[in-house]
Amino acid sequence: MVAIFIVALCLLCFQVINLQAAPKIAVEVRHGGTDSVGNRLADKIIEDLRRISRLRIAVKDEPRLVLSISTTDPEMGVQKGTITVYSVAWYLEPSGMFLGHFSGACGSDRVKAVAKDLVVKTDKLVH
Repeated sequence: MVAIFIVALCLLCFQVINLQAAPKIAVEVRHGGTDSVGNRLADKIIEDLRRISRLRIAVKDEPRLVLSISTTDPEMGVQKGTITVYSVAWYLEPSGMFLGHFSGACGSDRVKAVAKDLVVKTDKLVH
């Protein structure tokens, strides 16, 4: 009986130790662009990053993964404000080590889906 209790206690301790979270990875989003859809996309990426348990928004002066996104509105006239084209690069700071890049287009109706996809790609880079 005592042996069963000790084994159960050891298993419980092992599970508690494994439940302690690994440190979260600091991430900074840097957005360059003034187009409305691009601004919404960058804001949604930041919002979604806050929901990922293994990632957190970086604070000043700490090593971090940088998600750098540049956006622009390719449309003129009446269509302006309905789409953004974007380019994303991931790198580490302060080392500057390049991790990857991606580019695409995002209509105003796809901001949530594209942001989610970019956050998943970010998460996969570090895990």
